[in-house]
Amino acid sequence: MSCTLRDVSTKERILDAALDLFAEAGVDATTVTAIERRAGLAGGSGSLYRHFRSKEDVLDATIEREVTRLKELLEHERAARPRLPDRRSHLLLQFHQTLRDIKQFDRLLRILQRETGRSASLQGIVARVVGLDRGLASWSSHDDRLDPMTAVVVVAALVGYHAIGQWQDRPFLDVDADAFIERLVDLVEP
Repeated sequence: MSCTLRDVSTKERILDAALDLFAEAGVDATTVTAIERRAGLAGGSGSLYRHFRSKEDVLDATIEREVTRLKELLEHERAARPRLPDRRSHLLLQFHQTLRDIKQFDRLLRILQRETGRSASLQGIVARVVGLDRGLASWSSHDDRLDPMTAVVVVAALVGYHAIGQWQDRPFLDVDADAFIERLVDLVEP
């Protein structure tokens, strides 16, 4: 059964529209009218203000909702991930999952990159929802097989691989993800 505009609440449609527009053009370049139109509302009608006090409130709610949604999705995917008997297979699977996670966070990452003036506020929301505000040990404890500093290096490498691939509109230097992750595992587990 397909979902129509009427099936999704107006507030959710506004947040969906804002997420896309903020990622595409940035917060300052996105008008309330554009958000209303993208959400299927009459542009310029002020409909957004029936649900939010300001565009900044829309931004905060968008970030919080998306991080919460993705966190729940990722926790579900990680819980379903099989335990593998050998460390190398486990790391390969974990790094592939981490790269998929990064891809799912792509719109949020683009917003954070664009919004340097707002980054402390936005990063605070992300940190609170994900748990990064409780420190590196808390975050890296999702997998007890990597020490916290190695986990940071791995995530930074995978974020970089993804981001540069996005800029180049192809895998980074045409190195496919499997080969990149194999090499990353070799570096972590020689």
